Amino acid sequence: MGRLGKVKWSLLSCAIVALVLVAGSVFTPGRLTDMVKSVANNEFACKLRALSEHKVDGEDRLSEMAVETIGAGKIDYQSLVISKEKGLVSSPLF
Repeated sequence: MGRLGKVKWSLLSCAIVALVLVAGSVFTPGRLTDMVKSVANNEFACKLRALSEHKVDGEDRLSEMAVETIGAGKIDYQSLVISKEKGLVSSPLF
């Protein structure tokens, strides 16, 4: 099978997945919503949200931030600004 054949099968696979998702959202919207919620509320997603959420007595509060780094992406040269909350010691994420 040549390169063109692989591309056709890949596109067909993507179309099938899209059709299944559309059909699932039409015929069983409750289940699809539950699946999206379960993915959004898994352990990793909760840890990511905990990094950025600061709650005081259940209410949001404002935090003073300081710019730590300004740069550009390596591939698409999009602007990148890394900030940290003032008074916190920065720690590497990776």
